[in-house]
Amino acid sequence: MDDVNRLVIVYSPKSTRARQYTKVRADLQHQADIKGWTINEIEITDLPYYQAVKKIAANIRDGDLVLAAGGDGIAQTTFQAIYTSKRSSIFATVPLGNANDISRAINGRHRSAELILRQPVTDFYPLNVVIDGGIAISLISYVTFGATTVLVDYLNRDNMRHRRRLLKNLSPAMSISAKDFNQISRQISDLNFPDFIRNGRTFTDDSIGFFLIPAAHNILRLPKNIALAKSEFFFHYATTRDKNLMKKIVMAGAWTIKFPGEMTELEELKFINNDQNIIANISGDNVDLGKIKQLSAIRSTRPVRILSSTPTPS
Repeated sequence: MDDVNRLVIVYSPKSTRARQYTKVRADLQHQADIKGWTINEIEITDLPYYQAVKKIAANIRDGDLVLAAGGDGIAQTTFQAIYTSKRSSIFATVPLGNANDISRAINGRHRSAELILRQPVTDFYPLNVVIDGGIAISLISYVTFGATTVLVDYLNRDNMRHRRRLLKNLSPAMSISAKDFNQISRQISDLNFPDFIRNGRTFTDDSIGFFLIPAAHNILRLPKNIALAKSEFFFHYATTRDKNLMKKIVMAGAWTIKFPGEMTELEELKFINNDQNIIANISGDNVDLGKIKQLSAIRSTRPVRILSSTPTPS
């Protein structure tokens, strides 16, 4: 990392382990002093996804090491900002969230700032999600549509974030009280997700998603013999509307053996008579993408340099 001259830290006071940021900040300052880097901090609080991406990207310069100190949402937002900026910079992340799927994928068991900053630089080829002809999302992990967005919207409420902090060692779904199960289930069943055409066939599934497997291994517990090349990712599709929420969670557990979907290199979906806004769950945060006619996903040919304990994600 001889070309690095500045450490840019992106953080959010709403991250699950945000209280640990003071210690992480001190550790990062110590490492920056050793290496002769200056530090710039960017706080992200209650900003919509694309506004946060724009804010971060505007502050990135060539020679920056841009470190996301937070959960998967902050990590994904920071990653997209780097990709969007087209600057000669490097991405890294320190886990301060709940699931921390992205951190586990690229850092392995490393959690300390010192060990993470010692990792080698490798190329990561994001998954570009193209909406009506323009790149909308550049992913280091996953994006889902349909049923999952109802659950994500509920889990991101302030009272639920507090409960998730108290139960931070458990699955986010364990934060849901019994009385809320039926309400969430009804919302999912009432969700009017549009039908779509894929490979000449009409699908009526209400839960779809695109996953880069190394960065979503805690969600996709696929057989270990699946090898992920630079061009491959996983397309998930399933129907949940006719099942209550408890059955949905049980079904999700069964999916850990064989998740419904398939490995693919290119996906093109055409929505049928869609007259409503489509919500995307981007690494744990919901984003309104507006009325979509066509959506496709393909691995980028332009990599982002990242600090990683293993070259697997590339």
